[in-house]
Amino acid sequence: MLSVVSEQATPRLGRNTIFAFRVVLALFWLYDGLVARILFPDASMLEGFGGAASVMELPAGRISAMLGSAEMALAVLVALGVFHHWTCLAQVLLVVALVWLGWPAGGGWLHRVFSVLPLGACLAFLWAYGPGSYSLRPQAKPKNAWTRG
Repeated sequence: MLSVVSEQATPRLGRNTIFAFRVVLALFWLYDGLVARILFPDASMLEGFGGAASVMELPAGRISAMLGSAEMALAVLVALGVFHHWTCLAQVLLVVALVWLGWPAGGGWLHRVFSVLPLGACLAFLWAYGPGSYSLRPQAKPKNAWTRG
């Protein structure tokens, strides 16, 4: 098969570039969780949580605070760089839940999906490249040439 790019050739990025993506994503979750969900929740967002509030039998403000707490916990996990695959999966589930609940406000369903595409691209990037530098992830031990294992 004729190919322009080798199958083994993936773009190489510096560990600091990957760390910068991780910081941006952590700041997004921190801002969205603390400011937009807990400190200053928008009335239209709380109204969007009305359906979930009736199912869960909780006030919409409480659901907003719970989502904000989950987003802040994700910000800490992303910033630390631990369990990056599990953290990415949790973020995808949270984004799907937020889109289902009506976030971001305004527009139809398609508008909400396209509004979160940059966030989805950032998540896919971190999934593919790992946490980068400055992470608390345990480093792999170097393999001994004698044991090969």
